[in-house]
Amino acid sequence: NLITSVQGVSNVYSQHVPLLAETIKGAFKGRVPPHMSTHAGGDALPQDLFVYMVGGTTYEEARMVAAFNKENEKLGLRVVLGGSTIHNSCSFLDEVRAL
Repeated sequence: NLITSVQGVSNVYSQHVPLLAETIKGAFKGRVPPHMSTHAGGDALPQDLFVYMVGGTTYEEARMVAAFNKENEKLGLRVVLGGSTIHNSCSFLDEVRAL
């Protein structure tokens, strides 16, 4: 029963964590995949991170970045998220159809 399986969960859809979350956490710890471009000025760990998503980003990723910024404000860590578009389900499917 779907109703009983989600009891105690305020929002089932907010349980998913975008892959971008792990990428951001890794970047602030100095662990970035080799195919990603970074510049932290030597051995220093970054305090500001600019992420640009070619092909677009999602509202879920933007929500996650906003939550990360709020949680890490006192540590001085900040992420700026940009992209060629902000996708919703319709715009994403339009992009897939255009392939």
